[in-house]
Amino acid sequence: MVFLRQEGKYLHTVGDYPSYDLELRSHWLPALLSAWNSGRASDIDPLERLVSLRLRAEFEGLSASELHAAFFDSVPIPRDYQLYDLPDLARLIGPLFVATQLDDICRNSENRFGRFAACDVTGREFPGRCQAYRFLSDAASDEIAESFVTRALRSCEAQERELIRRLRSNDLPLRGFYGWSLTPEHRRDAMRVYASAMDLEFREAACEIAATMPEARDIPECPVSGPR
Repeated sequence: MVFLRQEGKYLHTVGDYPSYDLELRSHWLPALLSAWNSGRASDIDPLERLVSLRLRAEFEGLSASELHAAFFDSVPIPRDYQLYDLPDLARLIGPLFVATQLDDICRNSENRFGRFAACDVTGREFPGRCQAYRFLSDAASDEIAESFVTRALRSCEAQERELIRRLRSNDLPLRGFYGWSLTPEHRRDAMRVYASAMDLEFREAACEIAATMPEARDIPECPVSGPR
């Protein structure tokens, strides 16, 4: 699959290996193609639509046995659910779109196993989303909830307190979505992810900092308070 993105007068390939790999496993394809042919999410950009349906095919089709295998097989301590092509998806379509898609699946998927896995991924990979772990107890068995949720939530809250402190100290931790050298556009994208957080205190801290950044002071995730 080859993707092209227009930058100025030029078309650049987006799918050059190994920079971007869009993972489409064979057992996801029937659900993905069915959703595509039915017109689901047809009102958005075609590439965003493909990424959205690819994520939903994985999480909405996740079975109890697949979830259990992801967390418990071969190890005594529960693991995390891994979305292996997450870095590629974030670079392909932008981290905000991926984060908000995972947030929506975490909150609203009819498949409780998929909700559990999506909440784990978004809570772990995107800052300010410890609330996702509080959704987990309604999305999985007591076995998984007792052995995993408490540990994950405690770790997330500790990391979030430190990240809020760093944000308010102007020690901006922006590495993670694009690497160490960020363009203003990338910094803006990162701040939009932060400002879309589920957790109120983190969201407020992100908006405080965004208001001081020329490239992020007008991001739509933050309310406008006075002239910018």
